[in-house]
Amino acid sequence: PLPQSEKILVQVGTTARPTGWQQKPVEWTDEQGNRQKGYEVVSYGAPPWQVANIDMALEFHHTAIRRAQALDMNGQALGDLPLQRRDQGFSLRLPPNAMYVVLTSG
Repeated sequence: PLPQSEKILVQVGTTARPTGWQQKPVEWTDEQGNRQKGYEVVSYGAPPWQVANIDMALEFHHTAIRRAQALDMNGQALGDLPLQRRDQGFSLRLPPNAMYVVLTSG
């Protein structure tokens, strides 16, 4: 359970698409005769992948957590993140390039 955990991994997902990805809105009728709306991929693009930056704050009700370390998409350490203490735990703002955060009680 999270309240007893000494180490917690937070994983963040964003939009990731190849350079040149293109799509267009489309409408169609499904097998039941219902009208549907969606998107058709016009171009799958090519490398390199374009990964959207993170725009996120996290609030956690876990009083034992003492450290938050940001990791990039390859799992490499980006550095410690400042924790803002709250009565029931803490909050923190994730940097734009942090795809993972390791929370530890040590």
